[in-house]
Amino acid sequence: MENKKDSTNYLHNVLLIGNPNVGKSLTFNKLTGLSATVSNYPGTTVDIDTGNFKIDGETIEITDPPGMYDLNTITEEERIAKLLLFSGDYDLVVHVIDAKNIDKSIDLTLQLIDAGTDVILVLNMIDELDRMGAKVDKEGLSAKLGIPLVLTSAANDIGLDELKNTILNYDDIKKNIDSNSKAKIVIHYGNDLESSINKVESKLEHRYDEMTNRAVAILLLEGDKDIRNTVKKHEKNYADVFSLVDSIEKEYDDPIKYLTKLQLSKYALYFKDEFTTINKVKPQTNDDFKEKLSRLMIHPVYGLIILALVLYFGLYLFVGVLGAGYLVDFFEDVIFGEWINPFLTQIVLAVIPWKPIQDLFIGSYGIVTFGLSYGIGIIFPIVSLFFIVFSILEDSGYLPRLALLTDNAFKKIGLSGRSIIPMVLAVGCGSMATMTTRTLETNRERIIATILMALTIPCSAQLGVIMSLLSSHPITLWIWLGIIIFNFIVVGLIAKRFVPGSQASFFMELPPLRVPKPKHILKKPGQGL
Repeated sequence: MENKKDSTNYLHNVLLIGNPNVGKSLTFNKLTGLSATVSNYPGTTVDIDTGNFKIDGETIEITDPPGMYDLNTITEEERIAKLLLFSGDYDLVVHVIDAKNIDKSIDLTLQLIDAGTDVILVLNMIDELDRMGAKVDKEGLSAKLGIPLVLTSAANDIGLDELKNTILNYDDIKKNIDSNSKAKIVIHYGNDLESSINKVESKLEHRYDEMTNRAVAILLLEGDKDIRNTVKKHEKNYADVFSLVDSIEKEYDDPIKYLTKLQLSKYALYFKDEFTTINKVKPQTNDDFKEKLSRLMIHPVYGLIILALVLYFGLYLFVGVLGAGYLVDFFEDVIFGEWINPFLTQIVLAVIPWKPIQDLFIGSYGIVTFGLSYGIGIIFPIVSLFFIVFSILEDSGYLPRLALLTDNAFKKIGLSGRSIIPMVLAVGCGSMATMTTRTLETNRERIIATILMALTIPCSAQLGVIMSLLSSHPITLWIWLGIIIFNFIVVGLIAKRFVPGSQASFFMELPPLRVPKPKHILKKPGQGL
């Protein structure tokens, strides 16, 4: 490994990658002391966060891009992470995965190793693994992979100091592993695929410093468009390379990406069976209950019942009745009506002698008595309670299950279940939700989702006014909701017919159901406001 600074063990630029919802951004926050958004659903990190920490007098910079599942990316957010990874601007990659589900994530680690990337593997949520009674053979897994491995629980500040030291002293740790690892794994995709990979690799004349030529050949065969553009830029004989790739693809009945992923999955299962005791641990009663509840949430009938209960208790009773009813009345009649407005009115009358200027601040339409009363007294309690409900839903892991539940219905209007996340976010903030449409797979899906959010979904401020007006008339509120749903369906059907493009596929990892942490629930309403 060649560092950018003339220092033996100083790694000043680290890229933090991992699947969505494995604690990557929380790890970033704990290492740097910053506050990137942390949620229990894929797609939260849609921008790039950068921070740093100091250790032994050295400053180490860490970049947290969007989550990614594979080097051959699907969504725009994954593509951002991949382009950063292959930019060559990083000395070291820290790959964070879920310790309980290494078979679902370690295939990306294998791709990174095969691509010649300097990587540290972090098994996060180790506390949940301990609670299950399962163990990880840390030294054995590290030796087999040939890379440093750290066990952490970012939520409980476990293993973070070790991770910092491993980043700082990566060179020495890696050399020690290499000198002791005689049985290091070598990725092999089978004789036929290896032969095809070697043919393409032999055609590549340029040396790709950001990754091995083998990795370039694999991604070419998998149909990665970004790698294809890179090859076109660097290879004089790119036409011959593409012709060879196209001819090889025709030799296989299945897509090559499927075949490589299948082989990597076999390696992942091997690592789980060989170096953990997860499969040997009897599921605990609590975990068994969570699994049953998770299945009910995605059931076509029971899932809709649970959704109805969430809407009724979460939005109608909590936000509508409590927020738009009791809290709004208390803020408007008591806080402002009896305390703030009379006090400010006396001050304005005493300080400002001119009636037109007085009317600007007080009275029926004054900035103070009307603007503040409605802005804070009506909107604030409703919006705050909405974000509390939203925080509970996202931290619990319910939103990905809602996405799976709604996938079939959304396909009828040109979307996939993944679109439910921007839709739910739009109820909080339309601008923020529009930005998260980058997580959707196709441009067509992004356009349809944006149209639906703009035309049919009220933001939290609008919802606050609507709730305050209609909460005392439940029938009217349900009529309004019915009209919104009707408009959503009609606009979606029209958009599906006229917006060009193909139907998006749907893939989303289901995170474990968890009890939301109070500090996360209380933190996110402040971020939303």
